This record gives sequence, structure tokens and C-alpha cells, in this order.
Amino acid sequence: MCKAMGWGYTGECSPFRQEVPHEVCSRTANVTIFVFRSPVCSDRCRLVGRDGCRACLHDLLRVPASPEMAVRTLTDMTSPSIGTQNAAPYLVGIVDNDSMALRALTSLVESLPSCDVAWAVSSGTQALQHCRRSEESPDLLLADMSLEGMQGPSLCERLRLHNGVTALLGVTSFSLVQYRSPLIAAGAQGLVSKTDEPGMIDAIRMLLAGNAMPGFETAPMAHLRLNANPPNHTLTGREEEILRICADEGLSDVEIAERLNLSPATVRKHLQHVLQKTGSRTTRQAIAEWWRRHA
Repeated sequence: MCKAMGWGYTGECSPFRQEVPHEVCSRTANVTIFVFRSPVCSDRCRLVGRDGCRACLHDLLRVPASPEMAVRTLTDMTSPSIGTQNAAPYLVGIVDNDSMALRALTSLVESLPSCDVAWAVSSGTQALQHCRRSEESPDLLLADMSLEGMQGPSLCERLRLHNGVTALLGVTSFSLVQYRSPLIAAGAQGLVSKTDEPGMIDAIRMLLAGNAMPGFETAPMAHLRLNANPPNHTLTGREEEILRICADEGLSDVEIAERLNLSPATVRKHLQHVLQKTGSRTTRQAIAEWWRRHA
């Protein structure tokens, strides 16, 4: 434990009990800052220093003395350098429901010598599933803002609640002003236009270096903020999908049930949960509240 910096290891993750000094560790008041490494760490796990372990970082983020101290300590301990010779490439996940845009984003990332595309999917639900698997969680997620079903800001919020490491970069073909505030609140690290390729490359490099675009928080800080005041009416992926269909197409319960291969009773049950979580009396009110938070 580094008492000087306020870090402590919870010991909840038994495979990660080994304490090994890292080559970039510093000494403060004669106390060595240790990085907790695992025997099963791969060369891609470089989230603390260069070869720390992703799971260990999550444990450490649960117990900082304060959010400010956590971010300062993480900054002190982490010094990634994009393009470093012989360094493992950064893994980038991509989600966009437009197939042409998905191919274009994939080509852009693959053109960067320091990056590999971990996966490219067309829905927020798929992206969330990949990110929640430790072996598939990327260093950076490029997320389209206007997805079908689960929208980009909602995807970022769900991921950031459980992940203080993966950098989140929103991309859109629409006005940046429309999505900037919801995306900041959701815990993302930046937002760029799909038409601004040089700006997107600069943003990717900035976020992979552990920084955030102006006005946005770093990933650890956003993670700590959201967990200090978690959203009290976050919808499930299915609930949001049903509400999105109601908002965009105005379908009846029966029509939504047919679309999603559910029973009408199940659709109605989901809508009841939506009304409860948003504090709404009608579906129209729920749509208005959802739109205010995610449009």
C-alpha cells in the first residue's frame, strides 16, 4: 500500500496478490508505489505503467482517498507513448450501425501504426458485451452517437459506470453541439465529426495518451464521478430499445412485440418499468425525458 498517495489494494481479486515493483515506480517519503501484477497478464495489459493488469487497476480505482488524488496518482504512474518501438499496439473497438461508416472507421484505425482494431460491431448492445469481457475490452472505443436502439451517450454511460480505463470517443455526422453535453455527462473523453479525419486522428492519439479533449474528463475521473452519483433511472438495453421504437416510429405494443419477437405482455411490462424509472405517468412523458437526456 502506498500511504503517501492514498492507494490501497483491496485483495478482492485473489490471482493478483503478488506485489512487484514496476520499473517506472517512484518513491515518495520512502514509500515505494507498487504495481500489482498477475501471472496471467499478457503483453497487451499495460494500463498501469506499461504492463500492469487491467483487473488490478479496477480494484485500485475502488479505494482512492479522493477522486482528485486517484487521477493524480494514475497520471504519475502511467506514461503511455503512442508509437513506441516494440510496444504492443493499442486495441480499438468500433461501433456504428452504418456499414459504410463502420468500414471507413476501421480503415482509419488500421492505418495508424500504433493501433489494432479489436472488433467492429453495429449495435450498442454488442459493443457493451465486448467491453464487459476483460479479454475483449479495448483501450479505446469509437462510438457513433446515433445508433439504433441503445444510443451512443447511453452506451458510454453504461460502460463508464463499470469501467474507468477504456477511453471513449464519440463520433457523429451531425452537429457536435447536439451531443456534446450528453456525452460529457455520460463520461466520455471526446467528440469528433466523422468528416474531420485529421481531427479524429489527433483525438485518438490524445485519448490513448490518457488525456481528454477540452471540456471532457479523463476516464478515471468520469468513472469516479458517475459511481459517486450513479444515475437513478438508467434503463436496460431492452427498455431503451422499446422506448426508442416508440419515439421514432410510434408503433403499438403488438407491433413492437412482433418486431422484437416478444409477447405484447412483455413489451407492456418493459414500458411499465420505463415509466417507474423516469418518474413519468405516460409513455409520451417518458419519451420526452429520455430525449432530454440522450438526444
